[in-house]
Amino acid sequence: MIVALHGAGERGNDNQRQLKYLPQQMAQFPWQEKYPCFLLAPQCPRNMNWSSPARAADSPDNNDQNLLDQIHQMILDISRKYPIDKRRIYITGYSMGGFGTWSMIARYPDLFAAAVPICGGGNTNTVSGFVHLPIWVAHGTRDEIVPVTSSRDMVDAFCKAGGNPIYQELEGIKHDSWTATYAIDGGMFDWLFQQRKK
Repeated sequence: MIVALHGAGERGNDNQRQLKYLPQQMAQFPWQEKYPCFLLAPQCPRNMNWSSPARAADSPDNNDQNLLDQIHQMILDISRKYPIDKRRIYITGYSMGGFGTWSMIARYPDLFAAAVPICGGGNTNTVSGFVHLPIWVAHGTRDEIVPVTSSRDMVDAFCKAGGNPIYQELEGIKHDSWTATYAIDGGMFDWLFQQRKK
């Protein structure tokens, strides 16, 4: 199963906008034939991000859960209902979803077999918790929305902690580094589907 976290432009409550890019792509031939999988594409509400609290701060039942915890619960529920290989649950996201991917693997470091954060960033202090995880990072060198240093900092910290990521810096690419990364001939999906949790 691939968990796909969208960017800020796909937020809302229509359960449609988040299907752009990777979800629509994976539903097409030859993607279905080459990479058969379940794909979970949650939608982040408007004016929130993936690390936002799941409930209002003044809610009496607020127990510090955020949207990532809800996604975690969705993964567990779907894995019980469908024939998901629990050794092959992957996560990827771009832009806001790239930040969400880094946050998700920090929060649940043993849930995934591999992660692909694209044009995102995160808290460098968290990387020691997931140094065991295979990670493919991509970022455009001319990104004007999320500076490429956001990925560089995470990769640098990850390597210093003992991790061994694949880092793809896309020369001349602006913010849309996901199109090249998700391309069928880009190599990332072949790598991703080979990863299995030990």
